Amino acid sequence: MSREKQIEDWFYLYVDEVYNFLIYYLGHRDVEDIVQDVFIKVIRSNKFENVHTPKTYLFTIARNTAIDHVRKSKRFKWGTSDEVQQVPAPDLSPESSLLASEEHNTFLEHIKRLKRSYKDVLVLRLINELSFTEIADTLRWKEAKVKTTYYRAIRKLQEKSPELKEVNVR
Repeated sequence: MSREKQIEDWFYLYVDEVYNFLIYYLGHRDVEDIVQDVFIKVIRSNKFENVHTPKTYLFTIARNTAIDHVRKSKRFKWGTSDEVQQVPAPDLSPESSLLASEEHNTFLEHIKRLKRSYKDVLVLRLINELSFTEIADTLRWKEAKVKTTYYRAIRKLQEKSPELKEVNVR
């Protein structure tokens, strides 16, 4: 498979996941340019040919690109809960949808107040549903560090808000 075809396949497979990751990571919807930068970096990279898990490779580049973006803009803003919305499931009643939306917004408010390492792990695990191994590859940490950081982040969330006691820590 040619290099261009492989990158094109990755783009179609993972662009939505990279986009969603960056929305949650940066807290605003103006991430199209950053997504474009991620794939431009992949195109320019010589390392992508040895990649065994393209998804974690792309998340690593997306995270580093987001950090660079924040450094350039000299601010780190997770945004308001109005900017990042979860679309409620269509089979929920209006009342259930509203309650789910409010709980989601509360959850996001608590996450954005955590330190960066906790945010990184929680977004990758709970939002993007990566395994601990994939998160370790993405963050270039040992898997034990990912698990420890994840459990500490969950405990910190639960300290801040009693309604989050039901958060699944597995």
